[in-house]
Amino acid sequence: MLFALYDGAMLDAHFLCTMLSLLFVFYIAGEKRFECGLCAKRFMRSDHLSKHVLRHRLATDEPKYVVESNTYGN
Repeated sequence: MLFALYDGAMLDAHFLCTMLSLLFVFYIAGEKRFECGLCAKRFMRSDHLSKHVLRHRLATDEPKYVVESNTYGN
């Protein structure tokens, strides 16, 4: 069975079912794949984890960026 989409494209029923299953797992069911290494809080998106980790650093007054070596060899 085929389903019509925008601009005349057609999708197979199996493909559509697979895509809807992935949508359910990642968004509707709320799978949180990204975990904070400091407090084990989990997030659905990596950018949300990055903002969360930055809050840990701001709370402990750690610098946001740490330069460990000089890349120019000086």
